[in-house]
Amino acid sequence: MRLVGPDLRALMWAMPSKRFTQATAYRIAIQTLDRLEKLHDAGYLNRDVKSQNFAVGLGNESSIIYMLDFGLTRRFRNVDGTLLKRRACGPCVGTYPFSPLASSTMRDQAPKDDLEGWFYMIMEILVGKIMIQIKCIDIGCLPWYNAKTSPDHGLTREWKQYARGTFKAEMLSTLPAEFTPIFNKITATR
Repeated sequence: MRLVGPDLRALMWAMPSKRFTQATAYRIAIQTLDRLEKLHDAGYLNRDVKSQNFAVGLGNESSIIYMLDFGLTRRFRNVDGTLLKRRACGPCVGTYPFSPLASSTMRDQAPKDDLEGWFYMIMEILVGKIMIQIKCIDIGCLPWYNAKTSPDHGLTREWKQYARGTFKAEMLSTLPAEFTPIFNKITATR
């Protein structure tokens, strides 16, 4: 086991602006996506992608990001490469601000659902505490973030469905343009 430094959430909150620079956020996005790809290549889903589950190394490894906490990890592919049969109904797992819509709708998760959680995490890292105004209500970059609810509660599910429809353009307008096709690809994948 390797000793690591602070997690990404702690680092972000230590910043005066409560967010990383765009260049740092891009480096974080690339490294965290690479870690998820390696996990998926090994046949596992993380199911709890969030900034607290990634940490930087110590000393001369401070530019390396490590994935932590595999407590909700689940195999989706056998060692021989064949996919395990998806369950008709899956549990609500993960940290709900970052959990995918599949978790909120009780569907079994797939690799694309880890990518949806990754997208929400990167959105928080890029946007930080910037507020979005919609219908005269100020909300954070993830409108469901402060909902006092669990992932199986209808409010979280409704916000995430809203983010794919009416609210999508408003939500994505807070991000660099490169992230719109990424979100579209993730949400279009079955």
